[in-house]
Parts: sequence; structure tokens; C-alpha cells
Amino acid sequence: MINLIHPIIYHTREVIIMKYLRVACLILITLAFALSCSRSPEAAGKMINFTRNVSSLDEITAQIAASGKKGLLYFTTATCAPCKILQREVFINDSVRTYVEANFAPFWVDANSIASRDLNRHFSINAVPTMVLVDSEGAVIDKVIGYSPPDEYLDRLQKSLSGDRTILSLREAYEADPDNETVVLE
Repeated sequence: MINLIHPIIYHTREVIIMKYLRVACLILITLAFALSCSRSPEAAGKMINFTRNVSSLDEITAQIAASGKKGLLYFTTATCAPCKILQREVFINDSVRTYVEANFAPFWVDANSIASRDLNRHFSINAVPTMVLVDSEGAVIDKVIGYSPPDEYLDRLQKSLSGDRTILSLREAYEADPDNETVVLE
């Protein structure tokens, strides 16, 4: 005689418990992965405290003037892989964060947003990540494009703040002596 009863009835209690444990483990692994992805440096409070949602140069220069510091505009997009590495490795670095917050008024600009179109055009943003250092009038002091490790990034910020080999200092040197080959090559 053929047994037509469904095979699950013959499973032992241990086999059923093992199936439930596998499902529970998969759920826990999925939750752990989701939580680890959501713990961004910014959410953990370790990242540079950027001012966000700025849309005009007037708004930025007013905040820079009020702070008494230079401005640091970070142009990024949501899909920029080097930007995410910069955020994860450089902006959470204690030395970089401390230096930036002590010497700059930092701004986060979404280069893809409609509100930032004028800023993109004004500062000639053609690639991200781009950091633009400006004075209280909005004049460009220096521009840093791309990713650099934390120590190189900090060195570049320090040189920019001191005026060493910045766009502004090189422009002034060129205007003073346009025939100087050294200035032209830098």
C-alpha cells in the first residue's frame, strides 16, 4: 500500500527546530548587515559638522563672515564613490575634523541638486569630490579635487590656509610677473 501522507509529518522534532533556527539566523544576519550599513560616520557624530542645504553664494558668504573663518565648500553627490571614501576615511579623522572645525566654516553642497546649479557654475565644479576654499567675499583661495589620504588632505588644507601654492597666490604671482616660468609651470 502506498503512503499518501505528506512527508513533513514524518520530520522529527529536531529537524523542524533546525529549520526555524536557520530562518532566525538569516533574519539576524540581515538585521546586523542593515544596521552596519546605516551607521555612517555622520550618524555616529564623528564626522565634520558641515552646514547643509545652502543654495546661494550670498548665504554662504554671510555665514563665513559671521564665523570669522575661511569657508570650505564640499561639493559631492549621493552616487560618488570617491566622495564616500573621503567621508569614511578623511572626514572622520580626528586631526582633520579638529583642524577643519577650528579654521573653516564647512559647507556640504549636493552638486546634483537644482539649488546648487549657480554654485556649481560660479566655482566651475566639473568633478566630485571637490573642496573649494573661499574667503568671506566668496573669492576662491584654493580648490582640491579628488581623494587624498587624511595626512595629505590635512597638509593641503594647512598650506591653503597659509597661502602656500594656492590658486590665489599663484594667480597673484603670475599677475606680478607673467614671464616667470616657475609660476607658469606651477
